[in-house]
Amino acid sequence: MKKILLLSFSACILLASEQNFVEFGVATKSSKNNFSTIGEDSINSQKAKSESDTSPYLNFFYGYNLSDSTNIYASYNNELRVGSKMNTSFGNFNFGIKYSAYDAWEDPFLLGTNRVETDVRELGAYLEYGVSFSNIHQGKIKYEFSSVDYNKENIVKELEREGYRHILGFDNMWKLKFFERDINYMANVSYEMYDADGKASAYDRYDLILGFSTPVSENLTLSSFIDIGKKNYDETNPVFNKKIDSTITGINANLRWDNILNYKSVYMNFKAGYLEEDANTDFYDKETTYGIISLGYKF
Repeated sequence: MKKILLLSFSACILLASEQNFVEFGVATKSSKNNFSTIGEDSINSQKAKSESDTSPYLNFFYGYNLSDSTNIYASYNNELRVGSKMNTSFGNFNFGIKYSAYDAWEDPFLLGTNRVETDVRELGAYLEYGVSFSNIHQGKIKYEFSSVDYNKENIVKELEREGYRHILGFDNMWKLKFFERDINYMANVSYEMYDADGKASAYDRYDLILGFSTPVSENLTLSSFIDIGKKNYDETNPVFNKKIDSTITGINANLRWDNILNYKSVYMNFKAGYLEEDANTDFYDKETTYGIISLGYKF
């Protein structure tokens, strides 16, 4: 569920606590995606069939204060991150390295014959700088870079997917009151450039994420986000004889229940979302509905 959950987690990042925690649960999704390896090995149509998958869910953060101004940490949320947070006279910095591994098809475009899975490894680094324009605003400017390595590709040169990923983002949160209720409003923008070896697989992606988070009772907090985006591939796809473009829309909600059975360190999260990529070619259409139930412990 690596790519699907990025909407929810990247949008929530400004809400994250510095407190250490570990969270276990179950994630389930139903998707239509010709590029996903949870689907059938063999396909006979450009239109993706609906497939379902259930898997364990893990999320954790563990940090250690080296001093009043420096923290080192390890975290996992669809990818492993090891880094450091530093408060300096020049501002607040967060930087480190990241790693993820997942599966892909050696050639996702094969019709009427079994496709073969291959391993994908992504290794990179990130840098974030905290900004604040007023006492009700928190924000950060971030840049991420990673190298994407496919163990094996059996595909034409123009569609080779190994390459480099660049992500530039600006996340914002405003803490306001509305009818005596505390509400956090979020507005995030991001730009991703995927520089693949095969320029028909290289693309530019733009996203705008808007959302809010508010307590609905003493122990319940509701967060919700929408995503509006666009993905444009660089060159003509030789399989379909056109440049691929897609429009991205998504929505998700997260209900957090704290202090379960009066245990202040225990909480539950209920997440649900929908994400769609509507492309100008049926083969590139993607649609995913997902849900997560997890139990967490703060320490």
